[in-house]
Amino acid sequence: MRAFFIALVLIAAIAGGGYYYWREHPEAFAPEAVAEDPAPRPLPQRARTAEACAAADARYIFVGDARLTLRFDRIPAEQESPLRLEGRQVGNLNFAVRVEGLDGETVYLPENILALEGPQYEQAALFVRPEASGDKASVSLFDTEMRSISSLPRHDSQAPAFIFLPDLVRALYARQIDLAPAMFRFDRCEPAAAAASGVPASTAPTEN
Repeated sequence: MRAFFIALVLIAAIAGGGYYYWREHPEAFAPEAVAEDPAPRPLPQRARTAEACAAADARYIFVGDARLTLRFDRIPAEQESPLRLEGRQVGNLNFAVRVEGLDGETVYLPENILALEGPQYEQAALFVRPEASGDKASVSLFDTEMRSISSLPRHDSQAPAFIFLPDLVRALYARQIDLAPAMFRFDRCEPAAAAASGVPASTAPTEN
C-alpha cells in the first residue's frame, strides 16, 4: 500500500511540474510554424486597346484570314528620314506582314511625303512602298472609333486600331494567296522583349 501512495505522490509531482513549466514556457508547446511560400508577383497587364499601346509593340491580325499577322519594325535611327513635315510626324516603322505557313515577310517602308497642293483627300493621304520593288501604295490608319489617323506611326506614338493596306492583296495574289481586301485590326500589345521571353508587358505611348 505504501508503494501505491508513493507512486501517486510521484505522479502528482510530475504533473504539477509539467503544468508549471507549460504555464511559464507556452512557446515550447506551440505547433511549429510552417513557412509560407511568398505570394507570386502579379504580371504586368497587357494593354487592351490600341490607344494604350505604343505602335512598335502593337500586333495585328487580318480580319478576313487570321493566318495573316502584321507588326511594326523600327527603322534604325541612322536610316530614318531626315525630312520634317509640318503638321505631320515622320514615320519610322516598317509594316511587316507574315502569312502562317509561308517563309519570309512582305514588308512595306514608310513613304514620308507631304502633298502641299491639291484636294484634301490627297493632302491627307498616307503612303508606303514595298521593300522588294514597286510603286508607292496607299495605306489608311484608323483609331478605335474609326477616325482617320493623319500621320504614319512612330515607335512611341499611339498604335492605330485598324490598318487598311489594299496593295497587300495584290502582293499576296502573286504568291498564290487570293483574299478579298480587308483591314488588319489591333490584337494585342506585345513588346519584342516580352514576345521572346513569354512574359507579357506593356509600353505607354506618347500622344500622336
